Amino acid sequence: MTTYFNKSEIENSIKDLATIQLKECVECEKLSEDFIDLIKYNFSAKYVSFDTSKKLIEIGVEDTEGKTSHYPVINVLSYPVSESKNKWLDNSFKNKMNDLVFYGRLINRKKYSHRNAEVVVM
Repeated sequence: MTTYFNKSEIENSIKDLATIQLKECVECEKLSEDFIDLIKYNFSAKYVSFDTSKKLIEIGVEDTEGKTSHYPVINVLSYPVSESKNKWLDNSFKNKMNDLVFYGRLINRKKYSHRNAEVVVM
C-alpha cells in the first residue's frame, strides 16, 4: 500500500503525534516504541529511556568529537517531560525528503496501522 502526503501535512501530523505520545508518556509513565523510534531518529541517539522518578527522558548520543578512547563515548541528554513546554522535541524535527518519509511511516503506523506502507511525499 502507498500513502501520499504533502510536506505541510507531515509536519503538522508529526508534531500532533509527538504531542499525543508525550501526553501518553506522562500518563502511563513509559515510552511507546514509536516515540522511542522518533526520538532516536531526531537525535541520532543510541538509546532512549524514561526516568519515572524525575520525569525525564534521557537520550544517549555518541560523542563523535572526542577521540580520547577506542570505545564510543555516550553523552546523556536529559529533558523534562510535561504536557507543555517541550521545545526540545519541536526543535529536533528535520525537514529533508528522507526525514519526511520517515515521519510519514510513523504517521502511518499510528494513524492507519500500516507498518510497511510506502510513503510518497509530494
